Amino acid sequence: MNAPGLVGTPLPVKRAKVFAGLDCLLITAGFLLLLAVNTTHAIVVLKVGEAGRVDPFTHLNGRQIARNSSGVWFLVYRGEGPRGATLFLAVSKGATPEFSGDFHPAIPLVADANGGVLPAGGGAVANAGIVIDDRDTLHLVWESDDERRVWYGACPVGGREPLKHIRQTGNWTGIVGHAAPHILSGPNQDSRFGDMAWGPHGNVWILWSEEVTVGPGATYTIDLKHRLRQVPLGRTGHELWMARVTAADCTRKRLSLPGPARRAVMDLDAAGSLHLVFAGRHLYYLRHADFPARFDQAAELTKTHPFPLWQGTSYTNYSVVGWGERALVVFERIGNIPLYGYFDGTNWQFESLNPTAEVYRNPILCKDQRGSAQVFWANISRGHTFYARWLGTRFSAPYSARTVIDGLEANDQASDTGPTLSRFHTVQRQTRPGNPIGMALVGNSPTKPVYFDHLIESDFKVAPGRKVLFLDMAEIQSMEGLIESFHPMKKHPGNPLLRTGPVGSWDSQRAHAYGDVIFDGRKFQMWYSGWSRPDSPLLPGTAGHHVGYAESHDGIHWVKPPLGQFAVNGSKANNIVDLGEGKGHAYMPMVVRDTRESDPARRYKMIVEQTGRNTLHFSPDGIHWSDGIVVRQHRWSDQRSFFYDTLETDPHKRWKVYSHGRARPPIGLRKICRDWSEDLIHWTSDPRNPVAHPRASTAAEYHLISVWIDAGMYLGLVDCWQRTQVQPQYLMGSRDGVNFFHVFDGQAAIELGAPGSWDAAWVAPVNVPLMRGDEMWVYYSGGPVTIGGQVDRWNDVRMQTGLATIRRDGFVSLDVAEGRANGSFTTIPWQHTGGELSLELNADGLNPMGGGRIRVELLSGDRVLATSLMIATSGVRIPVTWPAGRRLPWRPGFLRLRFHLAGSAQLYSFTFQAAGR
Repeated sequence: MNAPGLVGTPLPVKRAKVFAGLDCLLITAGFLLLLAVNTTHAIVVLKVGEAGRVDPFTHLNGRQIARNSSGVWFLVYRGEGPRGATLFLAVSKGATPEFSGDFHPAIPLVADANGGVLPAGGGAVANAGIVIDDRDTLHLVWESDDERRVWYGACPVGGREPLKHIRQTGNWTGIVGHAAPHILSGPNQDSRFGDMAWGPHGNVWILWSEEVTVGPGATYTIDLKHRLRQVPLGRTGHELWMARVTAADCTRKRLSLPGPARRAVMDLDAAGSLHLVFAGRHLYYLRHADFPARFDQAAELTKTHPFPLWQGTSYTNYSVVGWGERALVVFERIGNIPLYGYFDGTNWQFESLNPTAEVYRNPILCKDQRGSAQVFWANISRGHTFYARWLGTRFSAPYSARTVIDGLEANDQASDTGPTLSRFHTVQRQTRPGNPIGMALVGNSPTKPVYFDHLIESDFKVAPGRKVLFLDMAEIQSMEGLIESFHPMKKHPGNPLLRTGPVGSWDSQRAHAYGDVIFDGRKFQMWYSGWSRPDSPLLPGTAGHHVGYAESHDGIHWVKPPLGQFAVNGSKANNIVDLGEGKGHAYMPMVVRDTRESDPARRYKMIVEQTGRNTLHFSPDGIHWSDGIVVRQHRWSDQRSFFYDTLETDPHKRWKVYSHGRARPPIGLRKICRDWSEDLIHWTSDPRNPVAHPRASTAAEYHLISVWIDAGMYLGLVDCWQRTQVQPQYLMGSRDGVNFFHVFDGQAAIELGAPGSWDAAWVAPVNVPLMRGDEMWVYYSGGPVTIGGQVDRWNDVRMQTGLATIRRDGFVSLDVAEGRANGSFTTIPWQHTGGELSLELNADGLNPMGGGRIRVELLSGDRVLATSLMIATSGVRIPVTWPAGRRLPWRPGFLRLRFHLAGSAQLYSFTFQAAGR
């Protein structure tokens, strides 16, 4: 075991590739506040109430959110009422609340002077928690501030409309045979609510502590790795108590003799082990194996002694999850220092959760629907929450979760005046199968608004074509001996491929990829923004731009064919596309070749900016375009991403545009917004806009984003405008098109060129990438100097178009860690009910002569059903062969895959295919 105060030995990493800022820690992470997949950054807009001068979540045990079997959400929080601190309960109107108004107005449950639904128990409320059992009964526990008692009440909350039932005082009961509220703690004892949970057989377990007076010289026994030691206690101590509440009775038992356990948190795992963490002068861990069975027996639970995790400090908060003999603890020391400890059944290992200079606060652990752990925390420096996944021996890279902008519900382009996220938050500790993780955030304004959101996890439905990438590790249950490595795109040596025209031509100053590139099956087609007016007194994009057309047979060598459509200086011998703009301008064309379209004349669709408005055009060939139809949209500024969303289930929302919202005073911060349409003319802004906020990254602003669909996810290359005014491209991802996360924040997917090169300061890609064979191609704009606040100089900047490529699925690979000969990872389970499948890998570094190798196992529970033959040849679509052939030897039930990588093996993705493909 590492001595408390020392950081555990980091695992080896490939420093050039791992997540920026974590090269001393093997891509560990920090903590979070609410949710994920790097869920960038959706702005949470569902406000459920206000806490006023009261802190809504003072004891961060994660028991403030629950959900009934009909999908209705419940959130309990403290707020300011007419008579002081009041306990409020907010109830959702449906199963998927997202927008303002999706929750009923919060109702006061407990308030001083009987001002709530329940008769006041002991004065104002200090702390509270809720759980909902298998019978859809809500169990409420709270601590009274004046008398320090722990109180209990229960109410049936089944169905889709439980609010009316909750409002009736007569529907609430206490412990069996008693009215609500009911005192759980002992008589005349100073008691503190600790934690609660639902466990096996639908029982509810409630944990609290009671202060007792002890005699002079009293000691407390701790377990120093099976060596007992007596620690002086002082004049008072705290006993831990547990109550088991069933439909028929309530049983209370003492868990500890007087000691430092003033306020404890717990996890009762599926194996029946109870994991406890509490703090006094030190931080302690205590485990009871087979706890439900021992609770029923005459076992003396106080004979199990705690282990000191960390010594000699104070603790802001702490959290624990466990799996049998294994345990994971996160905690925040005084001074805003977050740490985690992992017990593998033999030894404890400790690491920092924050290897940066930023301020992380209030880490909370939770278990998802499969029992896997995630940690959430608030990054106070950025005003954003983050999370990381537990991978069995370490945390993943951090992913952004949620943030809030106070007042956003009244103005979706509200100005940012700095972080508006409070450190107070909570995240749902327990979730049932098929349920997302609920979370709550608090704004930093004087009214302390309380917001709600939920995180949808990967469902891992296996079917032909289902591909798994390693961008957010959502399909990975555990990993050992491997690291995630990031790979930037490679620039073509002949860049720029599309260059500006000669002096005097219409595109002599700009010929850049603010546009699109499509392969129509025979040739490459490019629509780009051209410009020849460096002396214009106006900003770029307001005058002088036109849409140019270019073609290529190989995507490398481009020609600008004369189209004879638009006169420049009296001549139509140019490649300008006539869009009916007359003497105006046309800028940033977004083009889609719509193979679903039944009308050949509308095969190509373009939305383009024209003199302060956006227009829609159609074409049969991408060269001859119809006159424009004015697009009805709300506050688009520059836009770049226009596509048909094949993941969207609502047919009215399948056409999407991602743009940056107009920058507004006083800060002028640009961020990503999304709109949808059914007819391409009438567009609706997402009420959650902006859907991506630069608080979640190292960027100062988000300029534009190019979004495409792959592996059932939304991927994006975003212009991350740095504070130095340069603009590289970062990779982002999302599982719902709204909540984006950064992939290796701070590492560019398209890097800036060397100083003095044509793309040294500015890169920006086209609408969507092209998949060409085993590669992904991205055409991008490049500029040699920054804006730097000098508009005149910016107007003089020459911008041209280049090409960057990467192997298919090639941004993130899993590699064997330095110093290791091999490693492995196991997927989360999926339920296989039928259908013949095969498996393909995208891997590199494989060599049959003793280099890299991969082997795959099919698991049912922990039992190995089959082991593949060794894979020792690299490729993008490598078939996995089993002893009986290529068919996956599945059996009905829950299955997992375990991959073993050795040597130089790099795995980029794996894909399920129909058997025989």
